[in-house]
Amino acid sequence: MCAFRSVNRSYKYMSIRAQIYELPITYALITFKLSKRDNQHVFERFNSSVELCRFMRDRQNPVASFLFSVFEDYATFNHTCPFTESHYILEKLPVQHVSNVLSILPNGRYIFHLLWTSDNRLKGEIMVYITKS
Repeated sequence: MCAFRSVNRSYKYMSIRAQIYELPITYALITFKLSKRDNQHVFERFNSSVELCRFMRDRQNPVASFLFSVFEDYATFNHTCPFTESHYILEKLPVQHVSNVLSILPNGRYIFHLLWTSDNRLKGEIMVYITKS
């Protein structure tokens, strides 16, 4: 089981602390989706899944590699499996850095949805709401 807690004390940075309750993690499937919300509709932009341990070894998925590169320098979980630590942190990710990366997207409201599953059970979920103008 996994618990996520946002620790955003400033609008200049984003931080997330995750606590893993079932260790070690030797397999996890990460499903991520970036959707644009317009009026009453949601338009899906990117939707993909990646096996975490394989991705951390070879970084072959281009969309996942791009998304991971956004926060890789600010995270403590940038190593291969098994994941044996109970606490992982994304610390002080600059909002300006994220804005620069998102400059490729048109203006609008977006949802970044991340699901972590293992043993066919949901282990964690992160939803980030973004407005680009």
